[in-house]
This record gives sequence, C-alpha cells and structure tokens, in this order.
Amino acid sequence: MLWGMKSAAAVYGLAMMLSTQTLAMDGDPMAGRFGNTVRLTAKDGKVSKVYYNVDKSVVVLRPDGSILNGTWAIEGEKLCVSVAVTLTSVKRCAPFVPHKKAGDTWEQNDADGNPVTATIMPGRQ
Repeated sequence: MLWGMKSAAAVYGLAMMLSTQTLAMDGDPMAGRFGNTVRLTAKDGKVSKVYYNVDKSVVVLRPDGSILNGTWAIEGEKLCVSVAVTLTSVKRCAPFVPHKKAGDTWEQNDADGNPVTATIMPGRQ
C-alpha cells in the first residue's frame, strides 16, 4: 500500500511540475497545459498522462490505468500536486520549468529526482 501511495505521489508531483512549464501569451504559466495532455515517460518506459484545468484541478492517468484526482499549485519555483490516495492526501512537488507549450518535449527530474521525458500533446488524449 505504501508503494502505491509513493508511486502515485511521484507521478502527480512530476505531472504538476511539467504543467507549470508553459508561459502563454496571456502570461499564465499554466495556459499551455489547459486543454492539453502532459505525457510523462519514465526511464523504464512507463507512461502517465496528466490533465491540468484552469480551476486548479488535475487528473492523472497512471500507467496501470488507474485515475487520481486532485489539485495543482505553483509554490515558488516548484509545481505541486495534491491527490487523495486511500484516506490520505499526498502532496508532491517538482522543479518548475517555465516556457513550455503544446508540442514541446524535454527531459527533467520528477519529484523523487528520477529522470523523465515530458511532452505536451495538443488536446486531451
């Protein structure tokens, strides 16, 4: 059970950090993520998808097909995601990489320091 919570938290933390990386024309660093899909590919090839919403809600589709719902927030230079896992809320934060938009792909570390490849795909996929 603890492994599942840690895994979910890592995915959410990474997803949040990636979602804050867009600086849109309107100045909102998250604008490029809204309505799009953030795809996170771990070193082992497992893929998670994250959907950020204007109302600060987030949905994470984990590699096993399970879905986690939560909220996101930018805290200083970090993107944080909080999700409910069993009876506990888990908050994970990862480095904030600005100026990303749909079509961009880059390498970065997740909330646990593990390398991932992030891609913002246009639309909800």
